[in-house]
Amino acid sequence: MIKHLKLKKVLFISALMASVSVAAQTVDLAINPNVLSPDLNSCDLDQESLTVILVNTSAFPYSGTLEMGYKINAGSPVTYNETINLTPGPTYTYTFPNPIDFSGCQVYDMSVWVHEVNDIDNNNDTINFQITSDCSSATATISTSDNCYSSGDTLYLNNYYGNITTWEESGDNGVNWTTTATSNNWFLPSNGTPNLVRVTIDSPYGICGPDIILFNAPYDNFLIGVNAGNDTTVFINDSLHLNGSGGTNFTWYPGYNMTDSTISDPWVWPGSTTLYYLESSDGGCTGLDSILITVIDNSGTSEHPDNKLLIPNPISPSQSYLKIIGIENYPNNQLFIFNLNGQLVYSASPYLNQLNTSSLAPGNYVYILDLNKENQFFRGKITVVR
Repeated sequence: MIKHLKLKKVLFISALMASVSVAAQTVDLAINPNVLSPDLNSCDLDQESLTVILVNTSAFPYSGTLEMGYKINAGSPVTYNETINLTPGPTYTYTFPNPIDFSGCQVYDMSVWVHEVNDIDNNNDTINFQITSDCSSATATISTSDNCYSSGDTLYLNNYYGNITTWEESGDNGVNWTTTATSNNWFLPSNGTPNLVRVTIDSPYGICGPDIILFNAPYDNFLIGVNAGNDTTVFINDSLHLNGSGGTNFTWYPGYNMTDSTISDPWVWPGSTTLYYLESSDGGCTGLDSILITVIDNSGTSEHPDNKLLIPNPISPSQSYLKIIGIENYPNNQLFIFNLNGQLVYSASPYLNQLNTSSLAPGNYVYILDLNKENQFFRGKITVVR
């Protein structure tokens, strides 16, 4: 009896050890060599996600916590723990939690692995591959040493990646080009005063393709970047805040009806339509730009630019209604009249000369007339006189 019990105990322990041994041999996780992201050959990579595929190659389902890791260019390992359930056959897509900076224009040597303590085959746990991050030169610029462009200046290419293959120059706005094969990042035009120059750059790894950087060369001591602002329209007696830029020394002309003609941003109140010029200099280099200010005279009976619309000002006691000549040509118009406190005192849609002026107290008002046609609207001042 005692021997029989001992035999059963020995058989039970042996069976338990055998099951543990089998369980320890049933885990075989592998990484598929196909990397999902990023693309292994890419242009202008930045902060990118690293995504790989796990496969359970054993005959039994897996449920547990494993280690995912990678390192770049033999650097320090980066590891994360991941709890997964993975049946045999189907794949598990794993994306590392934090994006990786691949913005350097270079080839990255990558090693990615999965580690599970009971994995029976370590030969398929790691993949090694390369990511080629190519860089374009789309933001490269061409300039001179002092940003002042004159005949005989040497041009320089800035902020580019890769290899320069050709410089080209044209004296007839791009109809004909003279090509110079060179890898220099500088270029001295051969004909002295081309109006266009361009350079072709091959990317470092040939993935991004060649970039062509075009330079408009306004020679004769011309400073690039002077800007007087966009053309605009104002009403007579209105003021406008100019906002010029480029260079360090400024001169506006004509300089009358202006707070200060020697600063970049004076106030101006032109009495009639005026073309203002802004001349700016920097280190002996001069630039010029202009802005056209169209002035609409709405004192008395004024004519708007479309030659069809006349608005009276001031409104005298003899005028019982605010009569806008030509308003019948704009049946979808809207009229708004505000007092000087910004309060709306009258509106009509459409306005067909129906405002009895006796409803307005004597004083100054601002009107907005929206013609609802090709974005035409007008703003001005009217005065009611009693």
